[in-house]
Amino acid sequence: MSILYKNILNQIVTNTRKSSLHNYGPGLLTGKSGVALLLFYYSRLVNDKTYAKDAGDLIIDAFHSIKEGFNFPTFCDGLSGFAWTVEHLVQNGFISRKDVPFLDDLDEVLYKQMLKQIKNAEYDFLHGAIGIGVYFLDRAEETKKCIEYLDELIYELDRQSITNKNGSIKWECVTDLENGAIGCNIGLAHGMASIIAFLAKYVEFVNNQKKALVLLNGAVKYVLSQRLDVIKHGMNFPNVVFNDNLLTKNRKIGWCHGDTGIAIALYNAGKVTKNVAWQNIAISVMSDSAKIRNLKLDNFKDPGLCHGSIGIAHMFNWFYNETKNKIFKEASAFWLNETLKKQKFKKSIEDFEKWFPGESNYKQEYSLLVGVTGIGLSLISVLSNEFKWDRCLLIS
Repeated sequence: MSILYKNILNQIVTNTRKSSLHNYGPGLLTGKSGVALLLFYYSRLVNDKTYAKDAGDLIIDAFHSIKEGFNFPTFCDGLSGFAWTVEHLVQNGFISRKDVPFLDDLDEVLYKQMLKQIKNAEYDFLHGAIGIGVYFLDRAEETKKCIEYLDELIYELDRQSITNKNGSIKWECVTDLENGAIGCNIGLAHGMASIIAFLAKYVEFVNNQKKALVLLNGAVKYVLSQRLDVIKHGMNFPNVVFNDNLLTKNRKIGWCHGDTGIAIALYNAGKVTKNVAWQNIAISVMSDSAKIRNLKLDNFKDPGLCHGSIGIAHMFNWFYNETKNKIFKEASAFWLNETLKKQKFKKSIEDFEKWFPGESNYKQEYSLLVGVTGIGLSLISVLSNEFKWDRCLLIS
């Protein structure tokens, strides 16, 4: 199978290099920075520097967009995702720090945006303050100023948190833009699981800082208090909770919403705090998810990382790498095979397409989050056990 995976990965990289990314912004999860990440890692995998040169050109192109006025701050589409990519590339030996002196200036800009977002209760990882905080966490070893920025984020999280009678802690936000409904998102892309993942990384970095540890314990307690009867509901956690009783249960497994992303956040929190109970719960949740084989349950149309089959395959692969439990290896293989089924013709990567529900149509997509770049990076993990790149998804 590794030969097949190598061939498909080569097709992805070859077609991505040939493609026009003119309409793609500088962002990490939806733009040129994500494609650059794929090319850098592929260059290392095949030991060919020509791919790294192409990747470097994409980073330069992305930076030119910023110099020309692009200032959207988010981790998904904007400055913080681009900055995270550059810092990640430096830390992992792909580029030299002396070649990227502009990060200091971006830090100040992103700090101001992060404060604005968190004070407006915009916690979202992909589009809000937590995403910028994740960048500052990876940047903090380089500059003490980022530690100060993070301390302010923790202060605001504490100030805006809602503590329940049982000691659990949650953060509420607008969860339905159409009707303005306020609720608690549980998932990894936009909700409580991302806050847990961020707090766990912060606690690990600052050696169990007391306030953050209280928030982490309370947040985990809240998420666990929302656990469902998996036999009755077919899933362990709801997607969104309104008024602690009205639930939405649209997606059972996936990175963005669903049990698998939540389980990874719980597992990493348990690992950092040496809380074996949390880790065991996470393993139990993943074991339940590993039994799912009916693609019609969540209407799986996409092959991509965010809510598609390769994202599920990658999370099971990561969990197998952590636990060596064969049930996760088997589940990963199943979902990887489902991803490959979406490549209808073995000669063209254009068959890995994203479903656009508003247009009821499939279209080619190159991004990391929902396109072939994410499929390529996941295949690199399959072939090399290299998972560092998925820190941008709060997995490793």
